[in-house]
Amino acid sequence: MPRGMTRGRLALVVALAALLLPACGGDDAAEEPQRIGESGGLATYEVSGAGFSVAVPPDWQTVSVDDAFTEGQLEAMKEADPALAPYLDALEGSDSFVKLLALDPDIEAGFATNLNVIVEPVKIDITRDQYFEATMSQLRQLFGAEFEEDRVDLPAGEALHLTYEQFEDPSGGTVATVQYILFEDGNGYVLTYSTLPDRVAASAAKFESSARSFRLLSR
Repeated sequence: MPRGMTRGRLALVVALAALLLPACGGDDAAEEPQRIGESGGLATYEVSGAGFSVAVPPDWQTVSVDDAFTEGQLEAMKEADPALAPYLDALEGSDSFVKLLALDPDIEAGFATNLNVIVEPVKIDITRDQYFEATMSQLRQLFGAEFEEDRVDLPAGEALHLTYEQFEDPSGGTVATVQYILFEDGNGYVLTYSTLPDRVAASAAKFESSARSFRLLSR
């Protein structure tokens, strides 16, 4: 399994910014993504307990959060920035909000291009627009970042599409992050694609194809 990534770890945490909304917590029963097929140059993985499937390049490896992050690394991140502690805590354990983490085995400068999928059950009555607005507000408050944003229609529903041109982590590295945020049937779904800035152009098409493959199993 890819380990030892020294840059871009917060690119996974940034997907959790919406968790300041009242949420029910993750699924108590951890479930490994199941590879169910391959087409169009992508391999499809299903996470039935979380109610979705998504496709990634066939050579990417799915790993658990525990495989990607050691306990010591998480604790060091909490000490470096205590404001991140609630989000880092949400990564751990069988009830983690992170339902899929897939990594490109081609590691460059200690970083693996990756996708993580967050599922957030929201227990308050809000609209899709309100969820998008709350997510943006929390991201800006926590990270002070500027985003390129637009709305896109995916097969799974309307999505807020965000692009971080450069996301700086405490180690001084930069990571380019592309997110697709959906709110369907009372659940928030956050697909976060992260890569090094010089890989953005080469990765853009595969990120978009992967996002368009995202499906909710209830439909």
